[in-house]
Amino acid sequence: MRCENVDFIKGAYFHIYHHAVNKELLFRDRDDYLYFLEKLNKYLPSCPISIISYCLIPNHFHFLIKQKTEIPAFKLFNLTSVAFVRHINTKYHRIGTIFRGKLNHIKVDKEKYLVYLCQYIHCNPVRAGLVEKPEEWEFSNYRDWIGHRNGKLVDRQFINERITSIDDYVKNIESYLDLLDDDEFNKFL
Repeated sequence: MRCENVDFIKGAYFHIYHHAVNKELLFRDRDDYLYFLEKLNKYLPSCPISIISYCLIPNHFHFLIKQKTEIPAFKLFNLTSVAFVRHINTKYHRIGTIFRGKLNHIKVDKEKYLVYLCQYIHCNPVRAGLVEKPEEWEFSNYRDWIGHRNGKLVDRQFINERITSIDDYVKNIESYLDLLDDDEFNKFL
């Protein structure tokens, strides 16, 4: 579950993700998703980050974040994960970790990759076959991005600075999803 302090500097962007161990589920019901988000919100003031995009699906999660201070962003996810593991172990009468290995992170150095990564994260529930459209999935901030919800876990400044219009972002999401339906495209994945 631990993450190394490498690369974690103020102002840097990171793709943070984690998978369940042994093909188990991290989130078995709606309350599990809500508990994870509640704990993330609880610890956010002590480890301030900007949450650009996120998605929680049954067996893993993705976040694109920006580190706002010298406090390494991974600390927020370590605190949240420890509380979440305790919750899951108590609720489901199990012992041990539910996460596969350490928390994964990729430092995002290329500006042009940031919006693409948001699209990838927001389309995760569609790619997993959980919903047909990203706006149908409750446990991401796509609804916040497109103005269908006014959640706290979204960096509106990021959206305003990088997205020319919400309609264009929605069209880009639709184009991305169309590619996923294209058998020729899928040969390369």
